[in-house]
Amino acid sequence: MCPDERRADADKLPEPIFTADPGDPDDMAALKRVFGHDALKREFGPGGGGLEQVEYNAAVETFLKFAREALRRGSA
Repeated sequence: MCPDERRADADKLPEPIFTADPGDPDDMAALKRVFGHDALKREFGPGGGGLEQVEYNAAVETFLKFAREALRRGSA
């Protein structure tokens, strides 16, 4: 959807469980840890935690992303 439509429908859209900046290697590594093939195979395979574990892992990576960003701002 175009930016104007996205802004108009912002209150209707669900919050993403994780966002990644394609230009940030740390974000791309986090994305792979949560949604990569091996991660999904582990979580949806025998003994895996399923969607709840994926959501938990995404929340942890989001927290770590905010911490990295805060450290970068603090050292700038």
